[in-house]
Amino acid sequence: MISILDTLPDEKASYYSSPPKPTVATGNIGPFAPVIPAASTTPLHTDFAVEPQTLNELLDLPVEKVEVPNVALVYWAGEMGGIGKQWAGYNDDRGTLRRRGFKVDEQSGMTGNGLTTHIATGMQNKKLHGMYYWGHGFQRGGPYGAITDHYAAKKSAKAWDKYDKAYDDWDNNGQQGAAPIAPKLLHPSAYVLRWNSINPPYKFGFAIFNTCFSDNPESRSLISGNGIFYGHQGLLIPTPFFIGRKSVADVITPGAQGTQK
Repeated sequence: MISILDTLPDEKASYYSSPPKPTVATGNIGPFAPVIPAASTTPLHTDFAVEPQTLNELLDLPVEKVEVPNVALVYWAGEMGGIGKQWAGYNDDRGTLRRRGFKVDEQSGMTGNGLTTHIATGMQNKKLHGMYYWGHGFQRGGPYGAITDHYAAKKSAKAWDKYDKAYDDWDNNGQQGAAPIAPKLLHPSAYVLRWNSINPPYKFGFAIFNTCFSDNPESRSLISGNGIFYGHQGLLIPTPFFIGRKSVADVITPGAQGTQK
């Protein structure tokens, strides 16, 4: 093994030959770890089973692996497919998150419970840092929320409305004949995500919720104290070119939360 001492000037031998015992910095100790001067006597750790006695022993210590959450969940529940994404600036926002250094987890078409479970899984693995959401939001006499799949909810709502009417007619006619068969589609309520149902094990580093009524106490409660939040208190109009609203580039500036500049 090549010692770092071999790369130091000639006076290295006299400098390191009569130590007090060198201290060792904790953390990710590897070949490029800073050398702690031998004159320092302040202990920085006590967690080694056997204290390193030489620089080579120090460099032979295992490197500690540290994982930092850097996954951004990007969810589309808007309309008009690819055209809608381009019009609303979704594609630009997704690209900005990638340029900031986030690993984008792009999802769509889930039920409310499915999305809640997906978030919980990402947080159990301690990989999920933040969430970006685009879709329809609502405020109906209490909990705030969003629609996780506009088309599925709309299709199922029509089917269930037709079934409800047929059932009411059957019931009002004294239950004559066979009862109407319920549709196989999920009930539209299955595609409802309530912000207060997420209940994450830790708070998001950022949350950008592009839905109507997404700026409320329930959605803000998902964010850490020093986190970044952006939402809408009233109706959100999906204007092109981010007219009257902010893009991800405006909300998460270069370098914010350690992102790439």
